[in-house]
Amino acid sequence: MDAHQAKHLTLVLKTHSDHILNGLRVAVKQKVLTPDEVKIHFTSHKQKSDFTIQADANIEFSSEGFFDQLDTDLNIMLDIEGKVRNKPAGFFDTYLNDMAKLF
Repeated sequence: MDAHQAKHLTLVLKTHSDHILNGLRVAVKQKVLTPDEVKIHFTSHKQKSDFTIQADANIEFSSEGFFDQLDTDLNIMLDIEGKVRNKPAGFFDTYLNDMAKLF
């Protein structure tokens, strides 16, 4: 596949991975992809929604349940100072590195 073919490739990916979503956000913010090149379709048993990633990597959405599991888990795992209790070395490093690129 040459660069022209790759540029016009449509990829449909079903995932529950916040790493993939955040990787796409980083790619848009770093101008590897444009906002027009990424479309997000969220489906649950209650609703269907479409989102785009804005140039600043923000996503405007109002769908309940959209990638909220990490927040739920961290609320349980964090201590009073906001640090993850008893985490192994390197745990959440990818997430923290991705978040640093977004801000």
